[in-house]
Amino acid sequence: MSPSIPSSGSSENSDILDLKDDEGWEDAEPDEEETTFISLLDDDVFPDIHSMLHHCKEKHNFDFLEIRQKLGLDFYANIKLVNYIRSRVHAGLGVSSNLAREVFEDERFLKPVLEDDALLFSLDDLPDLTEVQDTEAADKGKAVSKDPAALVSRVSELEEELRRIQVQFDNYRATVSETLDQRWNAAGPSISADKDKKRDDDSHYFSSYSYNGQ
Repeated sequence: MSPSIPSSGSSENSDILDLKDDEGWEDAEPDEEETTFISLLDDDVFPDIHSMLHHCKEKHNFDFLEIRQKLGLDFYANIKLVNYIRSRVHAGLGVSSNLAREVFEDERFLKPVLEDDALLFSLDDLPDLTEVQDTEAADKGKAVSKDPAALVSRVSELEEELRRIQVQFDNYRATVSETLDQRWNAAGPSISADKDKKRDDDSHYFSSYSYNGQ
């Protein structure tokens, strides 16, 4: 009896199925988890760190960037601050924006309050407060330049400020002149000639200073 020979078609079909399975595994991509940021002061969730901090500033009057810059916090101190705030909120306690560094110096605040807290992994991405302020000022300047009414209002403000400074300068000049007159009168008539010369010099000085000020 001759030995049986396996069917070549069956082997080829198996190989094709294996290749299809391999291709399927190669094409499949793991699902990426979306990063979310939980508010420092409530349960609201945000897609990025900037919108979360803006929410804390606008709704709770709590400026995280300002606090960390005012206290001069390094990376680890920032972590402690975040966990201190979260521990207070988790316990149902309020958080003052007028924080002292001593209240979160304890090493226990290095331990995350929230598991996989996205904020802790994004602290290095935060800008300095001066950068934020410069950006806001630039945006405000652009808005004013595009609005003629706002530009006219700004010019009026500057003119009023100039008038106020001029009045202050005139008052200062009168006060100095009065003080000099009192001193000269107390010194007696022997220096009247020097007084007249000095007054002319002072008048010339103030006139030139007023011109430069304008």
